[in-house]
Parts: sequence; structure tokens; C-alpha cells
Amino acid sequence: MIRKEINSLKMRALIMFFFMLALLILVVSMQDYVTSMSISFENMKNSNRTKLAEKFLNESLEKILKKLQTNDYYIWSQWYGKNFGQFLPLLVLIIAFPIFSKETEKKTIYFLLARKNRNEIFNVKALTGLITVIIIILSLSLLPIAFMNAFGKTIKIVPIFKYAFQEIVVGIFFYTVYLFFSVYFNDTVKTIIAGIVFFIGDFMLGLIEKISFLNVFPYISCSHIYKTGNIDWIYTIWLLVISAGMYLVTMRYFQKKDF
Repeated sequence: MIRKEINSLKMRALIMFFFMLALLILVVSMQDYVTSMSISFENMKNSNRTKLAEKFLNESLEKILKKLQTNDYYIWSQWYGKNFGQFLPLLVLIIAFPIFSKETEKKTIYFLLARKNRNEIFNVKALTGLITVIIIILSLSLLPIAFMNAFGKTIKIVPIFKYAFQEIVVGIFFYTVYLFFSVYFNDTVKTIIAGIVFFIGDFMLGLIEKISFLNVFPYISCSHIYKTGNIDWIYTIWLLVISAGMYLVTMRYFQKKDF
């Protein structure tokens, strides 16, 4: 059963991994172009577009462009805080959405239930997907070290491992939520829609000041680590507790669901 589950995940996992890998290579290779913008800043600093950007970023564009010349700021802001951080919820959704909903949709769940007990089915399928998510996130979190070195650029190693830890934690959180959707809904389309609504809705919570702490995207961006050098342990513990609770709730629901 484990081999079957790995085979069903393999294609989606490889597609997402190589897509993100190509994006990482693009981000690293574009650093010289991005930093070269600071040289021509004098020609555009008084433009309306520049003033609008500075108002949105709450910091002078000139200051940001100078920061981008440093390797550590560049890889944090352009990879962990931007591209990888933005795509991570979608990456996890692509892995998680069909784990149970596809089995129900295709009626193959009845074949599994006839051969195996529900606990074994749930744990094998859920944990195989979870391990896949962790491996992909860990790889994409650590590979910037190798690619920056390949382009002749050095970065601090310790913060990268801290970034990787937080990305894995938030990946586990999203995975357990999507796993519940995959069990709850009987078709893949509804699971995908629910997943998209969830992570977009979570992002929108950041616009409401009183409940902005529910928005996990600042945690995904690892801004706390970059600014202080420390992992945000309070948020990390809460995410792990919620993830464990979601996993147990989903397992319980699967055990009692009438297929």
C-alpha cells in the first residue's frame, strides 16, 4: 500500500519540485540584474511610480535597492519572503488535495476499506503525503545555499536552517488543513476550491488589525528570524498544536465517515 501511495504522489511531487527549483534558479540568477537597478536609481527616484512604490513599502526604494545588494537580504526577501513563501501553500495543496477525495471520487476507497482497516489506510496515506511535503520543503529551503555558492555568492548558513524549520512547520499546518478537506469532500474540485479559499482567506485576515495574528504569511516569510535571528517559538508551538489537533480530528472523522 505504501508503494502504491508513493507512486500516486510521485508525479505531482516531481512537477512541483522542479517548477520551484526552476524558480529558485531564476531568483538567484537575477540578483545582479536587480541590484543593478540601484545604479540607475537617480534617473527614476522622482517618478510617480517610484513614489507610489515607496508609499506601499513604507521605506525608500533607494534603501531597499541597496539592501538587495547584500546576499543575505536578497535571498531572504526574494526567496523565503516572496517566491517560495507565496507558492508554499499552493505547493502543499497540490500534494494533499487528492489523497482521499480522489479515492472517494473514483470509488476506489471501497476497495481499500474491504482490504485494510481504516486506521492503517488513514495513517499510510496521510503520513506518506506528509513526509513528501516535508522532504520537498526541506530541499527547497536548503538548496539556496548550493545555488548561491554556484553563482559565487556566500550567505550565512545558520539563518537558512532556521528558515527551513519554520517553512516545514507552516507546511505541516497547511497540509493538515488540506488533508481534512480531502477527507471531508467527496470530489477533488471541492477540495481544491476549499484549499484555495482557505489560504487566500488567511492572507486577507492580515488586513484586519485586531485578528491579523491569524495570518500565517508573516511567519512563512520568516521576517522574525531575519530581524532578530531567532525562530518565532510561540507561533511555532501554536501551529504545531493546531496541526496535531487537525490531524487527530481528520483521522477521527475518517474513521466514522459513511462512504
